[in-house]
Amino acid sequence: MKNSVLLMIVFGFLFTACVENSEQDSLLVFVNPDDGIMNVNSEEIVSFRLISESENYINQVKISMNIDNKEIVNLLDSTPNRSAFFHNFDFKTPFCTESSQLKFRFEITDSHANIKTTVRILNVNPKEQALEESTGHVFYSYYSGRTDAFHIKNKEALIGALHDKKKLYIQDDTTFREDENTLSRKWVSPAGGRFLKFNQLDYANATYNDAKKVFDSGNPLEYVDNLSDGDIIIEKLDGIYYIIRLVQIIDNNGTNKDCYYFNIKQP
Repeated sequence: MKNSVLLMIVFGFLFTACVENSEQDSLLVFVNPDDGIMNVNSEEIVSFRLISESENYINQVKISMNIDNKEIVNLLDSTPNRSAFFHNFDFKTPFCTESSQLKFRFEITDSHANIKTTVRILNVNPKEQALEESTGHVFYSYYSGRTDAFHIKNKEALIGALHDKKKLYIQDDTTFREDENTLSRKWVSPAGGRFLKFNQLDYANATYNDAKKVFDSGNPLEYVDNLSDGDIIIEKLDGIYYIIRLVQIIDNNGTNKDCYYFNIKQP
C-alpha cells in the first residue's frame, strides 16, 4: 500500500513537471541576429528581429537596454494579446571614444504567466575622434598689459583680468615675482584645466585617443612650467583633451613683447 502511494506521488510530480515544461515549451521566442555577443563599431546600425509565438495569447513584450550595466532604458513595452508577435527595429550604437557594452533584454509573457527572456550583447568598439589643428596662436606676459590668456575652444586670446575665469583655459603665471621683465615660462588654468608636458608624443600624427591615454597614465598638474620651444603639452578641461605645441617663446628685455607662439589640436 505504501509503495502504491509513493508511486502515485512520484507520478503526480512527474506529470505536473511535464505539464509545466509543456506550458513553457508552448512559448517560443527567437531574436535575430542569433549571436549572443556581437562586436560592432561606434555609430553602426544593428537590425534586430523579434519573433514570438505561443499556444496561448502573448500578453506582454518588453525590450530594454543598458549601457555598461548602468541605467536601464526601456525600448518597447507592448501588450499584443495575440498568439504571434513580430517586431523589427534598427538601433544605431552611440558615438563613443572608449569601448562600451550594450545589453539588450527581450522578455515575453503569455496569458498563462509563462515568461521567456533572451539577451543580446553588443561590444562597441570606440571611434577615433577627429582632431582639427589651428596654428599661429599667441598670448603675452601677464605683466605686458596685453592679452595674457587664451580660450582654446574659441581660439581667442584674452586679457585675463577682463574675463570670467571659466574662459581662461591658459594664462601666463600671475603669481608675484621680483623680476617682472622675465617671462615666467609657466602656464596656469584659472578655468580649472590640468596640464601634462609630454614631448615624446608625435604631435604631427597624434590622435585624440593618443592624447587621452598619455594624459590618463601620466601625472597631470594644475600648472606646467619650465616651458621651452618645441614642448608638447596636453591640457584636459571639462572632460576634453587638447594637444598644444609650443612653436616659439619670445623673452626679450622688458615685458611688452614677451609671448608664447603655439599651435593646437582639438576635437
